[in-house]
Amino acid sequence: MAEEKMNKNIEKNIYDVALRNIYDELYELNVTRNRYRIIYHVENKYVTPPEEGILSEAVADVAEHMIHPEDSKRFLEFFDLDKVYATLESGKGSVIGEFRKLWVDGDFHWASLTVFPAVSGGGEDEILLCFIMDIGYKKQLEDIEKENESLQKKQMDDERYRLVIEQTNTLVFEWIIGTSQRYYAPKFSEIFMGSYDGRDIKEIWLDDEVVHPKDIDVLKQKMSMEAISNGQVEMEIRLCNKEGRYIWCKVVFNVLYNEDGSIKRVVGTLNNIDESKRVHETLKYRAEFDLLTGIYNINTFYAQAERLVREHPCQKFAVVRLDVNRFKFINDLYGREEGNRLLRFMATVISANMGTMDAFGRMNSDVFCLCMSYASGDPLLVRIKKILKEINQFSESYQVMPSCGICIVKDRDTQMSILCDWANLAQKTIKGSLIKQWAFYDKKLRAKQLDERRIENEMDEALKKRQFKVYLQPKHNVQNGSVIGAEALVRWDHPERGFLTPDRFIPLFERNGFIIKLDEYVWEETCRIIKSWLDRGMVAVPVSVNVSRVQVYNPNFYKKLLNIIRRYDIPKKLLEVELTESSFVENTVDLYRGMERLREEGISFSMDDFGSGYSSLNMLKNVPVNTIKLDREFFNESVATQKGKTIIEHTIGMINDLKLQVIAEGVETNEQAAFLNDCGCLAAQGYYYSRPMPVDEFEKQFLKENI
Repeated sequence: MAEEKMNKNIEKNIYDVALRNIYDELYELNVTRNRYRIIYHVENKYVTPPEEGILSEAVADVAEHMIHPEDSKRFLEFFDLDKVYATLESGKGSVIGEFRKLWVDGDFHWASLTVFPAVSGGGEDEILLCFIMDIGYKKQLEDIEKENESLQKKQMDDERYRLVIEQTNTLVFEWIIGTSQRYYAPKFSEIFMGSYDGRDIKEIWLDDEVVHPKDIDVLKQKMSMEAISNGQVEMEIRLCNKEGRYIWCKVVFNVLYNEDGSIKRVVGTLNNIDESKRVHETLKYRAEFDLLTGIYNINTFYAQAERLVREHPCQKFAVVRLDVNRFKFINDLYGREEGNRLLRFMATVISANMGTMDAFGRMNSDVFCLCMSYASGDPLLVRIKKILKEINQFSESYQVMPSCGICIVKDRDTQMSILCDWANLAQKTIKGSLIKQWAFYDKKLRAKQLDERRIENEMDEALKKRQFKVYLQPKHNVQNGSVIGAEALVRWDHPERGFLTPDRFIPLFERNGFIIKLDEYVWEETCRIIKSWLDRGMVAVPVSVNVSRVQVYNPNFYKKLLNIIRRYDIPKKLLEVELTESSFVENTVDLYRGMERLREEGISFSMDDFGSGYSSLNMLKNVPVNTIKLDREFFNESVATQKGKTIIEHTIGMINDLKLQVIAEGVETNEQAAFLNDCGCLAAQGYYYSRPMPVDEFEKQFLKENI
């Protein structure tokens, strides 16, 4: 909760800084939930909708009551979300519109609306940000420019036109070709550095060092006679004002011709665009750079790294994904500001070790990505080790352990995001190691990735063709060995590769979400099996089915399970639901709500893998389960020592005292079975009793005498 609160405070501070310096209003638009809320707005300026509410209703209300009637239709079209996303997906970073918006004074004033996406990854709400800025001054300038164009068409022969232009803060200058006649608006010498003594304005700005050094080439090119002879020239340059500060100006030259087509004179206008230019630069910076560290954000890194690889075909490159082990622990223990200080230090170290042929950026949290150039014989690892060592020296109070995955770029057409993913796969092989700090993406990882890709290509067809088979592993009474139930497990009967065990595909299915479909398939197959036993007169035993932790995030999973049970019309006492221990610490609100609904229908629950993760006495006190299943690793390791046996004995006793059933998984020896019996554990499963087996074999061995 503290971290969440801190995150919200930081987010608010970022919004406030941006808004107070640039914008009048900021709205957060939650497209997924059709909701909006006002993050910030200037008091007593615009008429605004309520602080938060339904997005679609607010758009319609604003269009009808707070937008000028002539702009209302365009406003509704602007908030057509399909068009907004189409524009964003076309490569544009934002969608911008200009409308007349109602002020509290009862008048309509011009405002600019800018919409761009906030954040996304996989699985979160789609959020858009809508910034609103007063552009009345900009519209005035546009009107002035239009007026200037009209005046220039009349060749500005009348002195009255000069006075009008000067009074509207547009500075005018002109010169007649072939003569020494020059004219500069009087305010030039009041606002800008330089001596306006009759020289060409180009000479003044260059010789008197009025123009910014980085804009000199632009000025020379745009003000050449060759460029001016084309009729009209526009440029944006920085000029030094009397305060010694460079300000952005828009300079426009218009050529007036003699009747024979020769150039008669050149008329120019200058407008101060410093404020709007700096707003644009601020937004551009926020779109391209990480605000915390000042280095590229992930999208800019991808673009810059791909450009480097593409433009230097003879250069070798490696992609490195780097982060810090237990960064969340540092954040929680030492505070978020300390974590931010570490991130800034990491960015500084990386930057100091990068060259002109390298690119680097921050992906998220403590994850940084580097695209490093190297040559044959170039000690790439030496550079990487240096970076890791310097990061490791960040603090004397605690240890910072960075690690990284390295992927050599072999196919230059591979997207940078994919290369980073491959580097991540390599890094995962050493994550948490106290010895290895780096790993390369190699053929073994590539083979695993190709295998997973093949599995993903075949999984839907396999489900459709019923290649996934339910196997049953019996649960036994420890005292007499009788079968008291079974657990439904799944095997993939692959037509080419034979039977695939769950470790080959379950972790992948949990990552890509296919586990939801497979869970429901196994539920249905299990109910069909139980129904078959009843129809054939067998005395059926209860069967437990697994609910993946991914499924837990679906608040309606219990409805699907109930529908299947009702469809096969089986006694609910014959089906038990197994949930892994980790499920009870990830999404308890929705999980407990679904469990309560199933318990009301007579469905019992067991906690699987107890002792494998975050087991605690508090968890046992609160979870609404009927059975605790001791994880095989916890059980096997504990019974190997006297201390471990004591832990197992007291754990089983405590579970029994809580009036819960306990089942030990992974029992492999007679010694283990005897020990469990002595401890008061009445049920067990494992290879000592039986391996998982096909349904017909289970029926022959354990149900035939009940026919």
